[in-house]
Amino acid sequence: MLNRVDIRRPSPVALASMLAAVACLMVVVFWSSGCGQSLASTDSSAGTARFPLRKPVDVVKRVQAPWVWNTALAGHKVAFVQSSAWSDQATPGQPLPSQSAQIEVLDLTNEKVTSLSEGSLSSPKFESFRLWPWWFLAALPANNRNEADASLVWGIANDQYGGMAIPRYQDVTNSASDGTIHSLFSPDTIILPPIRSGDVLALPHTSPAYENAHAGNVGTTLGDELFLFTGNVAQPIAVNPASPRLPSAALAGLSPYISWFGSYTQGPSEFRTDLPGEPPKVFDLRTGKLVDIRIGDPRKPESQIACVVGGHWVAWVANEGTPSRESLYLADLSTGRARRLLDGKAPTGELAISDDWLLWADGSGSLSGFHLPDMSRVEVHGVLRSGEQDDGLEISGNLAVLTVFAPGGNPLYVSPNFSPAPKYTAIRVVRLK
Repeated sequence: MLNRVDIRRPSPVALASMLAAVACLMVVVFWSSGCGQSLASTDSSAGTARFPLRKPVDVVKRVQAPWVWNTALAGHKVAFVQSSAWSDQATPGQPLPSQSAQIEVLDLTNEKVTSLSEGSLSSPKFESFRLWPWWFLAALPANNRNEADASLVWGIANDQYGGMAIPRYQDVTNSASDGTIHSLFSPDTIILPPIRSGDVLALPHTSPAYENAHAGNVGTTLGDELFLFTGNVAQPIAVNPASPRLPSAALAGLSPYISWFGSYTQGPSEFRTDLPGEPPKVFDLRTGKLVDIRIGDPRKPESQIACVVGGHWVAWVANEGTPSRESLYLADLSTGRARRLLDGKAPTGELAISDDWLLWADGSGSLSGFHLPDMSRVEVHGVLRSGEQDDGLEISGNLAVLTVFAPGGNPLYVSPNFSPAPKYTAIRVVRLK
């Protein structure tokens, strides 16, 4: 399947400039002809092949609330969250207005959007920007990784714990590929930010006792107990983070590889200081052992910036000099052999990887990367237009899906109580092959 990670995670101030306040308005959904070809003008009977090759298409575009966020792509279906408001619409001296969000599912083969009514997310009452977004959403493949259906997992932020600007989540829920919806934990269970790696979702459990023992500084830990969840099982499975193993039924038809390098857990402990070039720590869940990654012509990195796992691949970015010299690496986990793909010129955007593709949206607005089976370069121009930012990149099969938004007002202006509403948010699709 895929994984993704921000190479440069925005600071809270930078994030505040992107996520802003607006009252709940009427929804406008339309097929866009402003970027690439309009989907409405294509042959809907041809399935996803009707998307023009390597030309961006907006399948959803919102110029008013509810806004669209956090796409989770599985097969030909795109799950996303639409929010009724824009971040911190606070007024000094006044309580925060009620906010809510809802999970929707778009079928790219027939253009139909359906709601998960049981998956309605109610915003917790919060006092600061630190809880935005107040949800997480992930899609996990079942044992047939090419099927359109997937297991969706989501949760909402806990409004009582949030030390060190790290959100905690509760009410973790699963909508299985057969359509059944159930809770994965008891209602009082709190987890740290989930780590999506390959075909597996890691759910680090936390608790008031654990938080107090660490004085709230739990961002570089995997919680007091670590659970793994796949689309093949009904409930999360507790594992030893130092030697994680899953039963064969949980991994049937799925990638067995996982890394703990996530949004809040990255650090020196996530890389192999015992191997030349210090490659990332990647576990094989069939054995619980680390994969030994061998780099040709290894260099001593000053720091490791990003790591993504997908299929039998792992890609990472290393800072190898001063001034900054960042290189992109790729390793085949079935053999352990690694190669340097970009020497001193690493991607500047978010990485996404799957069985066949390694992609990122660069600063010029292009979608760049590699077709992994033959290692040919990929370059799709004009995926992001002037003034747009991507808020997530997903890959499934030969489709790349981006969550796009256009910040409103002056992006350099930041206030704790006001930020301008976006000009629009959108879900953009590119057919790669």
